[in-house]
Amino acid sequence: MIRDKTTLFIQIAPPTGGSSSACYSLKHSPEFNVFFDAILRIKSHINPKIWLSLMEAIRGFDSLYQLLPPVSERILQRETGDRFSAVEEKVWPNQYSQKILNARETHKQIFESYFPSTVTIYGTEVVTSQDYLVDQDFEIIQKIPSYIKGDGTVSMASATLSSPAEKRIPIREPIATHDQLPNHPSLFKHLETELSLLN
Repeated sequence: MIRDKTTLFIQIAPPTGGSSSACYSLKHSPEFNVFFDAILRIKSHINPKIWLSLMEAIRGFDSLYQLLPPVSERILQRETGDRFSAVEEKVWPNQYSQKILNARETHKQIFESYFPSTVTIYGTEVVTSQDYLVDQDFEIIQKIPSYIKGDGTVSMASATLSSPAEKRIPIREPIATHDQLPNHPSLFKHLETELSLLN
């Protein structure tokens, strides 16, 4: 197995425990950046078919469903206080049932996998949405205010799920979002340090 031949495994902001933003992208709208999102809203207002085509394409990606938080995380909440996991089949239209089942199987495989020396580099300073208020049809009404920290996409808890405390490297300064972490000034220093320990 690959695990038996791996001396060091380094992860950068891994959504090991899923990312709630995947649910938002699938059920409400994807969030790219302020500039692109503004243009998309304008074009979609002019031609609604653009939006429908985009959402249809996004909902076709199995990988987005696999990024949903696992069944133990009940990130969807109704006004009644009832909470639901994003990988419960009843949360989705019937045509997505197989994708949800596949996602749950992927989650099982992730939790069963183990690398003996896993180093995780992750963001810590950006508020990261976790829960959403939904209606009776499980459509997202709004984000529930969050105080959970991470990189804006992956929470600290999700990123560090598969690595021991002594193998976790937080990125605090300068503050970095999920897409900024791979080019963070301190990243290569951390990588150099970890690789030097192999010698």
